Amino acid sequence: FWISNPGQVCAAAGGLCRIISKTSDNFEVAVASGSNLSYPANSLQIHAGPSWLNTGYVVPLNTLLPIAITYDSATKKLDVYANGVPVYSITGPIITHSGELDFGRRVAGAGENYKGIIDEMYLFSEVLTPAEIAALP
Repeated sequence: FWISNPGQVCAAAGGLCRIISKTSDNFEVAVASGSNLSYPANSLQIHAGPSWLNTGYVVPLNTLLPIAITYDSATKKLDVYANGVPVYSITGPIITHSGELDFGRRVAGAGENYKGIIDEMYLFSEVLTPAEIAALP
């Protein structure tokens, strides 16, 4: 998916603005706002399993940017890419494959809506390779 980060402030839930949210908060992608005391402002955060994971990647302001996230349920490996380049990887989180998936807001809450652009969202039934991610439009 592509996002443009407006540098907004999300007051609810510690200042995390949800880009992707799954039922029961099992998997979420968010940008930390300036009101978040736990993570750097504008950093990309992943919620997988029991806790939030700081990718360490700071999403530039007002720039349309492709983000790709892959998860292999067999190996329990999650990878995050920005502009086709790997920026974060972790093995171990367990992400379930059932439940509602929402974009731009938190499924189980309010006040955490992402106000930037979310564009060209793709969902695949298999894990893409780094070469396939780099070739995405």
